[in-house]
Amino acid sequence: MVLFRTYNFYGKHANYMEALVTPITETLPPFFKRNIDVMFAASVVGFKFNKRADIDRSTEAIKKTINVEQIYNEEELVKFLYRLILLSDDSIEPDLEKRIKMAFSSDVNANKKNSKEDNDSETYSNDYEKLFYQYILGGIEYLYENLIGNAKDPISNMGNIINEISSTVDLIDSSVPDITLEDLK
Repeated sequence: MVLFRTYNFYGKHANYMEALVTPITETLPPFFKRNIDVMFAASVVGFKFNKRADIDRSTEAIKKTINVEQIYNEEELVKFLYRLILLSDDSIEPDLEKRIKMAFSSDVNANKKNSKEDNDSETYSNDYEKLFYQYILGGIEYLYENLIGNAKDPISNMGNIINEISSTVDLIDSSVPDITLEDLK
C-alpha cells in the first residue's frame, strides 16, 4: 500500500488546486491555506457528491505536489479519510465485513514504513487506493466548479457544501448505536 507517498496533481487539477489556495480578493483569504488541506477536503467532497475523476495528463507542465513529509505529518487524518471511503463505498467490494478487514489491515498501518518518496500518484497497490485518489480529483473539480468556476456567490456556496456534509455526518451519527468497550467483549 502506498498511501504515504508524494502526491502529484497535473493539468486542470493543479490549476484548480492553485485557485483554491489563492486569496479570493485582496480582502478575502483563500478557501484553503495549503494544498494538503484541499486534498483532504476534496476526498470528502468527492465522496459525498459522488464525483470521481482521473488524472489529467493533458499537460505535464502544470504540476502541484504534496510531499510525502506532509502526508507523514498528517498520518492519522490520511488513514481516517482512506478508511472512511473504503468502508462507505461498496462499488469495489459489496461485503462490508471484507471492507472492514481491508480498512484495518496491517497494510494500512505498516504503509508508512514501506513507502517510497518517489512513488507517483498513479502507483496504486489496490483498487481502493485508486478510488481514494479518484475521489480526491473529483472533489477538487467539484470544489473549483462550485467555489470559483461557475460561482456567483462562492462564500454562500462554501456554506452550502459545509452544511450538506455536516447534515450527512449528523445523520450517520444519529443512526450509529452507542457501543461501549463492554459491548465488544
